[in-house]
Amino acid sequence: MATVPDHRSPSPLSQVLSEEKQRQLRKQLDRLPEHYKAPLVLRYYRQMSYSEIARRLNRRIPTIKTLIFRAKGKLRRNLRDLSKVG
Repeated sequence: MATVPDHRSPSPLSQVLSEEKQRQLRKQLDRLPEHYKAPLVLRYYRQMSYSEIARRLNRRIPTIKTLIFRAKGKLRRNLRDLSKVG
């Protein structure tokens, strides 16, 4: 059994590629305007609900949903543009 590779853990190359993707994502996230960045960070890094984010930012829930939707689109476009250049 010792010679059978363990496919549950990622390969070193996969780990490097994943870390690079995370680095690029954070870099592009930092480039977003604050009114887009704050709701995304609260939602996806702090795992807050829409109502918690709305309270924290003193906004209505529909506004938070719209900001997150637009922020994800802008982030997605920035990452796509970056991959075209690279």
